Amino acid sequence: MPTITAPSNKPIVAAKPQPLPGNLTKRPSEFTDEEKQEFTNLFLTKLKPAAEKWASVYTNRVPFNLDDLTADKFVSQLGRNRTNHRAYTFVMGDITFVVQEFHGDTYVNYLASRRGMGAMNTLPKLAGPADLSMPVTREQVIDLVEADSGKRFPPNEVALTPTGQSDSLMGGAIVEVGKDASNPEFTHVTTKETSFSLTFGPDGKLVYYERDP
Repeated sequence: MPTITAPSNKPIVAAKPQPLPGNLTKRPSEFTDEEKQEFTNLFLTKLKPAAEKWASVYTNRVPFNLDDLTADKFVSQLGRNRTNHRAYTFVMGDITFVVQEFHGDTYVNYLASRRGMGAMNTLPKLAGPADLSMPVTREQVIDLVEADSGKRFPPNEVALTPTGQSDSLMGGAIVEVGKDASNPEFTHVTTKETSFSLTFGPDGKLVYYERDP
């Protein structure tokens, strides 16, 4: 799980590979009138529907109201000069949310809760035993990511770790999918060509989500 540090008025961005040359960030204030109209059309026809499809999978595990995802919450576009891969970032209060276009497909690839990530980056202060319970099972995760990606992952590629083992977010679960669960480095498994990193809070809602690619 990447470590983050973010001012309260800016989107959370976890550590990711640096963009390739030409793969630049562009903010709405830099859009021309034509680009603004193109984005509005894209939001209505692709980005919002992709978010709705994703939310229909994770249902009560989604940590925000989908009605709050509106075009005015858009803060940046990554991939200015690469039409086969563009990512669109939205900020809704505590939540940073990214929908990307990748080689003709449009899907959610990132979510982070500021408060949840802050708790994960804080050492626990315990007066008693840590809460090592988890709000999801391996089978539930396998079903969720299959509905999300269309790919059924074998149990040995799904690793669950209680958040209470290492941080102050008690009763949650850190989940790695599409990676070798027997390897402490969670080496990427290429058989499915997709992997997921997810963290669930104690209420079962997503605190962190990343899909690659």
